[in-house]
Amino acid sequence: MANAAVEAMLGSTRSFAVAAAGCGKTELLGQLVADQRSGRQLVLTHTHAGVAAIKKRLADLRVPREKFHLDTIAGWCLRYGAAYPAISGVQSDVEEHEIDWKRLTLQVYAGAAKVCSSTLGKRVLNASYDGVLIDEYQDCSERQHAVVRTLLSEHIACRGVGDPLQTIFGFRDDPVVPWDTIKRDFNVLDDALDGSVALAA
Repeated sequence: MANAAVEAMLGSTRSFAVAAAGCGKTELLGQLVADQRSGRQLVLTHTHAGVAAIKKRLADLRVPREKFHLDTIAGWCLRYGAAYPAISGVQSDVEEHEIDWKRLTLQVYAGAAKVCSSTLGKRVLNASYDGVLIDEYQDCSERQHAVVRTLLSEHIACRGVGDPLQTIFGFRDDPVVPWDTIKRDFNVLDDALDGSVALAA
């Protein structure tokens, strides 16, 4: 039987688990992807190190590769926007050149949001994924959160994990999303990981 944390997260299409470091957030993500009810998930995190950690956990859980697509938030938004340049305004060959993130940040995230809200983008998303899982959500910028809000507004299940005390990213021109905004937009489950997932950060 699935543990209580998985049940709680699957109980809402916008659930959010709060837990400190070492309390099982990565394990929870792995179990959510592995659960038969979750279908195929788009799993997003912030760094390539984070991608590697989640990939290892999914491998340890023997989750079939077809059950998920794993990427950084920035990388996925860039590639999704570039796939539909007429909608996003992001050049289709953007990855063939050195990427100036300082210059392209606004265009990449705004472009990804445009694609997600378009008829074509919604059709592709719904055909590709049954939901989105976001790791270390406390490090999401306001522009990244705007993309997630677009997904939520289009009735695509988005679930997150994070801890407001662990915020490490944030830039002056693109600050991290305020915790009050996260609480407004998600169904925050403060005790979802209270002893229900084996410790494995």
